[in-house]
Amino acid sequence: MSDKDLSKQWEKIQQKTFTGWINSHLRKKGDSIKDITTDLSDGIRLMKLLEIISGENPFTKYEKNPKMRVQKAINVDCAIKFLTGSGIKIVGIGAEDIVDGNLTLILGLIWTIILRFQIQDISEEELSAKEGLLLWVQKKTKPYGLNVQNFHMSFQDGLAFNALIHAHRPDLLDYNSLDKHNKKQNLDNAFSIAEKHLDVPQILDSEDIVSLPKPDERSIMTYVAALYHVFASSRKAETAGKNIANLLEFAEEAERLKTDYNNRAAALAQWIKTSTDHLNDKNFANSLEGIQLDISNFNKFKTDEKKPKGIEKKEIEANYNTLQTKLRVNNRPAFVPPHGLSPEDINKLWDILSQAERERARLLRAELRRQKYLQLCVERFKVKAAALESWVKSKESFMKSDGVGDSVASVQAKLKLHETFEEDYKYQGRRMDVLQALLKEIVDGKHREAESCSQRFHHVSDLHGNQLKTTAHERKTALEKELERQQKLQDLLLSFGKKSLEFARVVEDCEEVLTDPISVYTVEGVQELNHKFEEYVGDHGDISKANHLFSELEKTAKKIQEAGINEGTYSEFSFKDLASKWEHTKTLISKRRENLGKAAKQQGNNEELRVKFAEKAAEVKKFIDQKQRAIEGSSGDLEAQLNLVKSEQQSIFGYVSKFEEFEALNRQVEAAEITENSHTDLTFEALAMDFEGLQQLASKEIKTLEGEILTKKHAGVSTEELNEFKECFDHFDRNKGGYLERLELLSCLKSLGQDPTEAELDNVLNQYGTASGTNEDGSAKKVLAFEPFVNYMKSKHSQGNSSPAAIKDNFRIMANGKDIITEAEIRAVLPPEKANFLISQMPKVSGGYDYNAYTDSLFK
Repeated sequence: MSDKDLSKQWEKIQQKTFTGWINSHLRKKGDSIKDITTDLSDGIRLMKLLEIISGENPFTKYEKNPKMRVQKAINVDCAIKFLTGSGIKIVGIGAEDIVDGNLTLILGLIWTIILRFQIQDISEEELSAKEGLLLWVQKKTKPYGLNVQNFHMSFQDGLAFNALIHAHRPDLLDYNSLDKHNKKQNLDNAFSIAEKHLDVPQILDSEDIVSLPKPDERSIMTYVAALYHVFASSRKAETAGKNIANLLEFAEEAERLKTDYNNRAAALAQWIKTSTDHLNDKNFANSLEGIQLDISNFNKFKTDEKKPKGIEKKEIEANYNTLQTKLRVNNRPAFVPPHGLSPEDINKLWDILSQAERERARLLRAELRRQKYLQLCVERFKVKAAALESWVKSKESFMKSDGVGDSVASVQAKLKLHETFEEDYKYQGRRMDVLQALLKEIVDGKHREAESCSQRFHHVSDLHGNQLKTTAHERKTALEKELERQQKLQDLLLSFGKKSLEFARVVEDCEEVLTDPISVYTVEGVQELNHKFEEYVGDHGDISKANHLFSELEKTAKKIQEAGINEGTYSEFSFKDLASKWEHTKTLISKRRENLGKAAKQQGNNEELRVKFAEKAAEVKKFIDQKQRAIEGSSGDLEAQLNLVKSEQQSIFGYVSKFEEFEALNRQVEAAEITENSHTDLTFEALAMDFEGLQQLASKEIKTLEGEILTKKHAGVSTEELNEFKECFDHFDRNKGGYLERLELLSCLKSLGQDPTEAELDNVLNQYGTASGTNEDGSAKKVLAFEPFVNYMKSKHSQGNSSPAAIKDNFRIMANGKDIITEAEIRAVLPPEKANFLISQMPKVSGGYDYNAYTDSLFK
């Protein structure tokens, strides 16, 4: 088809379309036309059309019943003058052309009227009107996957018409059921529904659209403009829906934060209570290894369980503060957690847990000392039992292997020696008493080796009280019989033997005392041990007694040796043996004094570390508490709060080096194996957790405040709306200079659903615009940049939207003025997820949902 033929086809289609458009208005006064070339020639219906679409009554003087050509021309001229008086340029069209039925010029006149009264609502000049209307179509059809680029080919398959209807009235058609290949059916479907349900006359013929290689643009624009006006009222509901969506976005976030806080706080509270009950369980293992395992598990609990929970506690507190900040900034009531789950409640539970932890640590240390003491008793028991067993065996062996003597002196000496044995036996009996006392400690302490120790005690008791006693009695009887044959014994040898045994006993006791393990953990404990030691080695102690005995033995041995007799004849020991024992004892004395000195120095150093740790811990605790109070107590202007928290954060960063010093000090304490500190209840683990929590608190508070400042800057404008504003602004910014002129601004606002009057448009430019040259009449020309444009849209869309009254107004618009809103009305303007959330929160009543009660609940 040639361009000339296509133009003629367009003219026929326009004749049909414009006739339908004229009749859609004339029918309001019970009139219509059949032939556009003749039925407008007398000017009567033309003036009637202009009265209807302008809403005015400008024609008072005209020919009511024109018969003559001149009368018809006068009437038509009245209509043309009204149009030119309304600011419409009529070029090349005269009254005679209409009277004569010039179809081309008549269509041109009607198109001019359509542009002025039908499409200028979108913009003021044809080019801008076309773009504004096209942009509106593009925004509405984009979600359907359509790419509308013009008002001819893009509408030929009918999908765009159906999409426009479905976007505003999804209840009228099933868009997904349409067949994109059946163009005519799609067009007929849209035109039929629009006429039946939207009162939009079917001024287009589907056959005229699908049969041409390029449909008539003006006809389609006329029909689309009619749809635009029908749906104009729904734009208010969309705007109200956007405002409610913004409200719900905050409400959802607040609800999510509340739920998250409640869930995490409840879980943490339960963990604290369960852990506290566990810590209060005093059923410890009854062995040294077992209690050491208990202590290891306890330390793992502090590092592997309590520390992460402490960090979580700080996170929960930070999230709570974030929520309260958001609520405060948005003029919402403060969040009140369920009973027992407030930060104060959690902190009280945490304090009880910490107290239980300290008490368990104290009890574990006490039980460890008790188990160590019991283990020491067992070791002492074994040593003393072994010594008694060895003594019994050596005496029994000696008495069985030693003869009764070959002279009176030897017999008397052996008999005297036996008396010494009997005294020694009584002394060893006292050792049995000591052994029995140790056994009692072991049994009372329920040590795991209590049974074996009891059996061994009975064995030693049998050796000592039965076997050795019997052997001794038999030996004494034999010696007494032999005494009849022996006259004398060498007193000197007996004396040496007796004193050597006494000396050996004393030295043996000294060795036990001097080798007793040093098991104290305080300076006072070392001092007490040192005092007892000095008494022991002093003039009136056992060491002095041993020294006196050794001197006497040395003199006796010298006399025996001078007589040519072996001093060990009636003694277990030679003087050389006794001298060796005495030298060993003196060595033990020196070693004991040295060890006590080392212990005193070690405990002195430990005490200094305890005091130093306590002072540093108190300093760190004071810093953390001060900074936490400063951050949590910030108030006033958001910028001032942000600056304050950032300042506190820098102070915290600066304190890291001091905290590292504290950590190094703690490593010294751990290296010294210091487990108790009477100067403080504070621990490094707890303070490290608090310091880390303080850093997180500062970071989260800064993030929250920055977010709130940004939110305040564009309060009431979502990211989606900002993107929409930017898209429309850039579209109408023809020269890409970053600003809109008056007509561009008008087109942009109308594409966004605004409908400003001339005065309102002047107001916008005067309040938000900037001067940019002059207009043709010499007045100042103003343009609007993007940021001021956003500020205006914020004032238009969001001003007061956070107040209860504004929220209720938005709901009322969505509900078409009713006090109850239906689910369909909610879903018509809100995204599915927002609609679902709102329906789940809003009180359900007969006929729908009570938005007034819901709004009131947001501010309680």
